[in-house]
Amino acid sequence: MSKTKKLAQPVAGQPLPPVPAGFQLPFYYSSLSNCEVLYLTDSTEAQPYLAGTGLELATFGGKACVSFNHQLYTAQFPGGASITQEIELNILAYPTAMASVVASVSFEQFVLGDEQSKILGNHRVWVPCDAELAISAGMKLFGEPKFKTNFTISIPSPNDPTVTTWNFTCQDPAN
Repeated sequence: MSKTKKLAQPVAGQPLPPVPAGFQLPFYYSSLSNCEVLYLTDSTEAQPYLAGTGLELATFGGKACVSFNHQLYTAQFPGGASITQEIELNILAYPTAMASVVASVSFEQFVLGDEQSKILGNHRVWVPCDAELAISAGMKLFGEPKFKTNFTISIPSPNDPTVTTWNFTCQDPAN
């Protein structure tokens, strides 16, 4: 799963590559439930995932920031609604070319939104997903390393106030 799909190259005079045929940006969601867990980890464990990406590892006191981000969303299409679940495994990084302007903030300041330059961002490592359309869009538009799998979840909902905790399990795609 370590293969990274090569994105379309930018057109001269334009900062971003063209949007692939069959897609359009921005993408609109009809609903979104999101649960992100951020944590600090050994930077030597995270560093190899950035090799050859043009990104540098963002660190806080020498530690890397890694996150799991479970999303459950719906989107409207001409043929009806699409319901999608995915979990992004991310490593916080920034473009090497912008190293001289990256703000120096603590982990707490970052989590609270105090890194105002917005140069720090998520580098996707894995994105298990249950919807073919979302897999295709993520790979073609953003070069995300998405793959097909299923999930078992139980999340808080206004329609059942007895559920008060988030629980999601990503199934092994081989099974």
